Amino acid sequence: MPETEPLASSNNSNQPSAQNIPTTGNLAVARCLEAYERAYRSRLAKDGNRYAATDYAGRLYRAAMPAPSSRDGIRDFIACVAHGVLIGAISATDSKVLLYAAQVAQSALRDNTPPKASQPPKASVEN
Repeated sequence: MPETEPLASSNNSNQPSAQNIPTTGNLAVARCLEAYERAYRSRLAKDGNRYAATDYAGRLYRAAMPAPSSRDGIRDFIACVAHGVLIGAISATDSKVLLYAAQVAQSALRDNTPPKASQPPKASVEN
């Protein structure tokens, strides 16, 4: 597999960095990108191996993702997965598993939502 530099981190001005990749204002995505860039730079400085740096950065990107344990958490989790695929931090294969996990989490939230209290039928008024 050829060694390629990730889209989210580069010294080459032709490639975007985390600072100029649009995140749609999502703080969770920004946190994942920050973890990715920091890990990539750290690992690259350590041994100069771009492939190892990319792999390590991808693992830390995933570790920085929010837990899909609430509606907002699930939305942020999905946004991080989608953005991770776009920048190469998450493989298409892994994204399928992660998005399925988000779907299961969403279903579990729906199942745990207490049913709305039913109102007794209104009594009819007869004249």
